[in-house]
Amino acid sequence: MKDAGADEIKYNVETMDPQLFQTMCPGLSLELILHALKDAVEVFGRNKVFSNILVGLGEDDDSIINGMEELTNMGVIPMLRAAVEHPLRSQAGIRRPDADRLLRLARKERELLDKHELRADVAQTMCAPCTGCDLVPHRDV
Repeated sequence: MKDAGADEIKYNVETMDPQLFQTMCPGLSLELILHALKDAVEVFGRNKVFSNILVGLGEDDDSIINGMEELTNMGVIPMLRAAVEHPLRSQAGIRRPDADRLLRLARKERELLDKHELRADVAQTMCAPCTGCDLVPHRDV
């Protein structure tokens, strides 16, 4: 993809909780996605690789924070996205997080990005520059 002209890339983990991943993403491999993200950082470089983490699947904050730590440690910028239960594909346990939780997690995300010298506000494509759906560290918090 880089050779074809892509500047940035995103592979979504959706959740870093292995048990939730199996339930929410049957047939996919979290390990394979994490491997692809690590490889993508080597190809595209820092501040060029992203991954959505859904908030509201039934996970606790520690799970999200630990997942963000793992991703930022690899050089990947996590994008927190509020989970919304689709009325035609109802899944038990999906609850849209409230604003306080999203802000608290976004502030922690900013801390982790700063710790690993990553910047969400330098993104040129995808979710980070749009800011329509997500709180973007270095822009919103």
